[in-house]
Amino acid sequence: MQADGPSASSFRLISYKGAKNKALIARLNFVDDEAVPAVLDKNPKAQTLTLEAMSVPTGKQLAVGSLYFVVVDNHVAIVQGLGLRAAALEDHLAWFLRDCCSLIPKTVGFALIDEPQKATKEKIRKSHVKSIQIGKPLLEETQIANPDPQKTNSLTKFIPSGPMISMIKDIAGSAFKDLQLENSILDGNLEVWIEIRYPKRTRSQELDAIKLLDNLALSLRDLEGDEARLTLTDGSIVRGHELKLSSVLNVQMSGKLVVESLLFDQMHDWLAELAKNGAITG
Repeated sequence: MQADGPSASSFRLISYKGAKNKALIARLNFVDDEAVPAVLDKNPKAQTLTLEAMSVPTGKQLAVGSLYFVVVDNHVAIVQGLGLRAAALEDHLAWFLRDCCSLIPKTVGFALIDEPQKATKEKIRKSHVKSIQIGKPLLEETQIANPDPQKTNSLTKFIPSGPMISMIKDIAGSAFKDLQLENSILDGNLEVWIEIRYPKRTRSQELDAIKLLDNLALSLRDLEGDEARLTLTDGSIVRGHELKLSSVLNVQMSGKLVVESLLFDQMHDWLAELAKNGAITG
């Protein structure tokens, strides 16, 4: 069990493992012993709703998030949820291999790298990358109390905080301080897009710089959604979702829980199909 903080009341663990056709199948869970599930009355006519805490049965633990993964050779297929993302599995495996098993030294890194789509990779290598754009929200989302006393629901607002704000602070210097945004709460968010390209005055491009842009573009496959956008020298555009291999699976439920055996079958079959079609090696 990997403690998630100094109190050790919450932790990650691989709660299930098995085998299927020489593949490892497993479930990762995030457990919080101090979390209390809460329920509201189901009464659409009520002016206010009562919030009640549910007790966790003795001998049980509250699984806040679940993630499923299948390992075949050097490939991992992951189905992640809102409560547990792929980065958590990467962190847990690094902890397990390093701290528990001593299979890798503390000075050696460990990473799960998204596999780029083969067609996208070949397209980039053929046409090369002219420019890279990376987009992130400028502000961080937060919840604040509703100023209307008749309404108990919180409001979504945005505060000037996060990596993009920090970057702009560094660039703008004293001019940014004059805005006095530190204690502001804003109604809407903005996006910041960073562009990496050759200066327009540059007439020739060195081969090592071309290779660097291509490799950097492929490394952006770990970004979520369409946070990355590439412009190739032939004028075509490659968007973030084209940089990684992904698929949609129809998940079957039973008693409000995933039918895990069928989910693992689909994940394994998807990996096998990718290998058969040459999308992945092995």
